Amino acid sequence: MSFGRRRRKRESEELTDLTASRSVQYRTQPFEGTSPFPSRDPAYETNLEASRTEIEAGPEKTQIQLTPARGLLVLNLHETLGRHRNLKILVTGGSGTIGGYVLRELLQAGHSVSSFSRTAPRVEGAGFVQGDIMEPTQLADACRNHDAVVHLAAVPGPGRATPAQLLNVNVIGTVNVLEAAVHAGIGKVVFASSGAATGFSFQKREILPLYLPIDEEHPCEPQDEYGLSKLLGELTCKRYTDAFGIQTICLRINNNWYLERRTAEVAVRSGWAQQFTVDELWTKRYRKTIEDAEGEWPSPGPPAPHKILWAFTDARDAAQAFRLAVENDTIKHEVFLVNGADTCSREPTPQLYDRLRKLSGAGKANAADAGIPLKEPLEGHASLWSHAKATRLLDYRPKYSWRHSDFQSWMEKR
Repeated sequence: MSFGRRRRKRESEELTDLTASRSVQYRTQPFEGTSPFPSRDPAYETNLEASRTEIEAGPEKTQIQLTPARGLLVLNLHETLGRHRNLKILVTGGSGTIGGYVLRELLQAGHSVSSFSRTAPRVEGAGFVQGDIMEPTQLADACRNHDAVVHLAAVPGPGRATPAQLLNVNVIGTVNVLEAAVHAGIGKVVFASSGAATGFSFQKREILPLYLPIDEEHPCEPQDEYGLSKLLGELTCKRYTDAFGIQTICLRINNNWYLERRTAEVAVRSGWAQQFTVDELWTKRYRKTIEDAEGEWPSPGPPAPHKILWAFTDARDAAQAFRLAVENDTIKHEVFLVNGADTCSREPTPQLYDRLRKLSGAGKANAADAGIPLKEPLEGHASLWSHAKATRLLDYRPKYSWRHSDFQSWMEKR
């Protein structure tokens, strides 16, 4: 049986299973356009086209949107059949430092999860598909029979590859993931962007915020190749949503910290963190952030705290954001800031704000009057980065702080 016939048969069976015991009406029309995969059976490209279907599910109605995606079927399931059903999810880079947290979060929510990576993940219950995002054929094979992709795989910061290599992996690798998802009929990709896309993290020339707290509307001016790669990845996701109807959600994760010892022990055996033990990570990165923030910072490594505006995110909260994004079926394309509710500093936030305000006023005739506008009050240790949009649209609510953690207990004993 040809590729096209096998795929048509499988997708027909899946749609039949999905709509069993319900009355469904849909139509197909010829797909107009040239297939980007000419080696495939051209007959397959003629059968699927957008239609709208309503399924009666008790007293509620659930809509299925059949969207044109190069002749491939993309299902956007709303309400009853969407948010509460278990998904088959492919996670690129699932063996990386944050990958284990995302895999565990998705598995605990009842989803079926596989990691697409060069090495196996250290998470019980997760599947493993060995491959590289720079190999489109491997990606295409891995994406089959999945409902969604969470794209984590990337060079994790500047200085870890040449600028050309980093941009190639982080941008072209993202294109490869989106291409494979569209071709496989996957309707959703969640992209791991970064707060670095704003330009603050790895600034070479000083950048000051136009207002606080920073939100998604703040201009992005990355001066480094990593931040640029993440901003380009977001734009690429939007292009695929606009062109092919695929749902794309971009999460700007901001300075992940691994604060629970049990899961941190796994994290330091994965990705960039393999150079550390947990105690070394906590000493050289987190304790230094809190007690020696103005000292020298290694490169490659994290940004100095003042450059990133004292942002931090517990990795467990970041994983929560990925789960909420992959379970969402109403958003077509959005970019979200994801961070903790507080800063990574012992100084109260009003004092941090005063430091920035003075920098903003340096060299001005009346420095006392200089300032950075506040869009809302910043009290206590409130973060200078807003997650309000993620709370409003994804129901993201950070649960963890370093101030009440295994890391903090460890520091108190030192």
